Amino acid sequence: MFSFDALQEKATTVDASELPGMLETLESWTTYTESFLKHIEAAVSESDKNLSVRMQKEREIEKFAAQHKENGRTTENISELISFDGPKDTVKRSKRH
Repeated sequence: MFSFDALQEKATTVDASELPGMLETLESWTTYTESFLKHIEAAVSESDKNLSVRMQKEREIEKFAAQHKENGRTTENISELISFDGPKDTVKRSKRH
């Protein structure tokens, strides 16, 4: 594989015999860069999806809080009833003797 300094400031002449090696290097970099960009795009997409889900849950909680505010419930009471997974189920248990 051919190696050269991409930050080199002066123009240089490359021997024609080195061109195939340069092409191979550039193709390799291109393949790696494309793969890396696909990985980044997938990670950003997953992050966006997670953010969207969280924002939807937060809107549901805000709506729930607004609906129950008129009933005299405080924010603290509401937060005990709900989580980001939605309202908690409450089960009354009978006392066993």
